[in-house]
Amino acid sequence: MVRKMTASFSKLAFWRSDDTKDTRPASDIQYRVQVKGMGDTSLVQVVTREGGIDKSDAARKILGMLNDQLK
Repeated sequence: MVRKMTASFSKLAFWRSDDTKDTRPASDIQYRVQVKGMGDTSLVQVVTREGGIDKSDAARKILGMLNDQLK
């Protein structure tokens, strides 16, 4: 029963993609959202652990959800 529940919850992990090479469990994957002031506006980006811009599908989904919440 526990195994079946875990499999069901893993389907909810929208930020994971099938083509990713990251084999860590979803609970180990972290995303960093960086906000920089740029005059009268702000630049919001998802960055990797190394500090580069994350252009993955998961990053786009995170930014989309943030945008929806700020409307």
